[in-house]
Amino acid sequence: MAREGIERRLAAILSADVVGYSRLMEEDEDGTLSVLQAHRAELIDPTIAAHRGRIVKLMGDGALVEFASVVDAVECAVDVQREMAVRNADVPGSRRVEFRIGVNLGDVIIEGDDIYGDGVNVAARLQELADPGGVCIAGTVFDQVGRRPDLTFDDLGEQQVKNIDRPIRAYVVRSPGAEMAGAAVATATPQAVGERSIAVLPFANMSADPEQDFFADGITEDIITALSQISDLFVIGRTSTFAYKGRAIDLKRVGRDLGVRYVLEGSVRRAGNRLRVTGQLIDASDGHHLWADRYDRDVDDIFAVQDDITRNVATALQITLSWGETSRLWQGGTRSFEAWQCMAQAFKHWYRFSAVDNAEARRLCERAVEIDPEFGSAWALLAWTCWMEARYFHAPNPDALIERFERLADKVMALGNVPAQAYHLQGARYMLRGELEASVDAFTRAVEAAPSNAEMHGLLGIALIYAGRPTEGLACAETAIRLSPRPPDFVLSGLVEGHRWTGALDEALAAAQRGVAQSPNNYIGHVKLTSILIDLGRENDAREAAKKVLALDPKFSVEAYGRTQDYADPAHRQHVVDGLRKAGLPE
Repeated sequence: MAREGIERRLAAILSADVVGYSRLMEEDEDGTLSVLQAHRAELIDPTIAAHRGRIVKLMGDGALVEFASVVDAVECAVDVQREMAVRNADVPGSRRVEFRIGVNLGDVIIEGDDIYGDGVNVAARLQELADPGGVCIAGTVFDQVGRRPDLTFDDLGEQQVKNIDRPIRAYVVRSPGAEMAGAAVATATPQAVGERSIAVLPFANMSADPEQDFFADGITEDIITALSQISDLFVIGRTSTFAYKGRAIDLKRVGRDLGVRYVLEGSVRRAGNRLRVTGQLIDASDGHHLWADRYDRDVDDIFAVQDDITRNVATALQITLSWGETSRLWQGGTRSFEAWQCMAQAFKHWYRFSAVDNAEARRLCERAVEIDPEFGSAWALLAWTCWMEARYFHAPNPDALIERFERLADKVMALGNVPAQAYHLQGARYMLRGELEASVDAFTRAVEAAPSNAEMHGLLGIALIYAGRPTEGLACAETAIRLSPRPPDFVLSGLVEGHRWTGALDEALAAAQRGVAQSPNNYIGHVKLTSILIDLGRENDAREAAKKVLALDPKFSVEAYGRTQDYADPAHRQHVVDGLRKAGLPE
C-alpha cells in the first residue's frame, strides 16, 4: 500500500543526456552552451510541446520529460534524434552535440513539479544503454509501441543496470528513413553530373526581425526557379537545399552530398525600405569564388537584384542562353513588391500541407493577383490551392473547386508568361478527366520548359505510372530525386505506386517508410504505407498504420481517397481501395 500523503501516477518518462558533455565544455564552454541553447529553442522545446510533453527539469547535460502517452514519448524521442542527425551532418565529429535518450513507462512519485522514483531511475539507466544519437526503451514501452509499422526494434534482452536490483528488458528503436533524414540530402547517393551543376542554398536572413525569413526564402525560391529553366544547367531542387537552412555548413560537403560542382549562397538584410543582398558563387570542389557582389537597394528593386544574380551565375558558368531561355527567365513574375511579398508568404504556407495553411496560401495568392492581375505564378499557385482542397482537405463542395481550378488553369495558359506552370496545370487537368496520355504530353511540355525542376519530373513520372507505364514513370521519379535528393512528398508517393505495379513490393515499402519518416504529419504518406503493407500480407501492421492515418485525418474515407487515384486501369484503383478497406479504414 502507498504511504499516506505520497502522490503517485503512471507516466511515460524520457531521460536525455548529452554525449561527452564535460569534454565539449572543457574545449569550448561558451560555444557549447550557445549551441545547446539553439538546439533547445529551435528543436527540443518545440518538439516536446508538439508531443504534449512536460519538461520536469533541465540539467546542464540532460533533461527529464514526462508524457501522459507512451506513444508521444517515443515519437518525440525519435523526432528529436532524427532532426539532430540532420543538424550534425556538417559538424566535425569532435564538436557534435549528440544525445542518448531512454524512455520508460512506470510509476513515479509526485513532489510539486518534480517527479522521482523507480520509473525515473529506470529511464535514466535506459538512456545510458543507448548509442549516441539513439533511443533505448523499456520492455513496458515496447509492449505499447512494438507493433508500429514505421518503427523497428532491436531486442537487447535482459540488462542488469546500476542501482536497479532486477534485470530490465531493453530495446533499441530503429526508425526507417532516419538514416536518410540524418544525411538529409545524401540519400540518393548523388553522382557527379558534370561541370554545369549548381545548388542554391537558402539565403540567410540577416534582418533583426526573424519574421523576415519568408522574404529571404522568397528570393531563394525565385532564383532556383529562374535557373531551373536553363536547359544547359543542372539545378538541385528547393526541398533538398532548404534542408541546410540555418545550419553551419561545409560547402565542399554540400557539393559532395548533392553531386554538384557549384554552390550559390547569399544573405538578405532588410531595414525599413532599404535592402542589402549579397551573393557569391563558389566552386565546391576547391572553394574558389567565381563571382560575388553586394546590392544596396530599395525593396522595390528586388526584382532587378534577382535578375542580376541569375544572369551573373549564367555568365560565370559560361552558359550561352537561347533567346527563348532569356525571355522565359525574366517573364512570369511581377514587378509589384507587394504582390511578390504575398507570394513569398503564400509558399511558406503551401509547403506545410494542411487545410488551414492551404486556405491561407489561397488568401495570399488572391491578394497577389488583385494587386497584379498579370502575375502568372500567383494565378498558378491559386489554382493548386483549389486542387488540394478539393482532393485532400474534405471541401464541402469539391466540384465547385475543381471548376475553379480549371478556369484558373485556362487563365495561366492565356497569360502565357509561365509556360512550365501552365503545362503543369494542364497535365493535372487531363489527369482529373482520365485523359492520361494527354496528361503525359502536358507534363512532358512542362519538363521541356523547366528541365531542372524536380516537381515537373516527379509529376510526369506519376502521370506515366497512372497511365500504365510504371517503368518509364520510375525513371522520371528517379530523375526528380536526383534533382532533389530530399524530394517533395508526392515524388515518394509516386515511387510507391511505380514499384507496386512493377512487382517490387520491398522497394515500394522502403519508399513508403521513407515518406513517413520525411513528413510524419502528412497523412497521405501513412495511407501509402498502409496500402503496401496490405499488399505484403502484413495485415496487423497495416492496421496499426491505418490508425495513424485516422489520427492525422479523422475524416478520412476510402471512397473519397479512391477518387484521387487516377488510374487508366480501373482494376488498379479497385485494388488500392480494397486493400485500405481490409486494413480497417472507414468507407
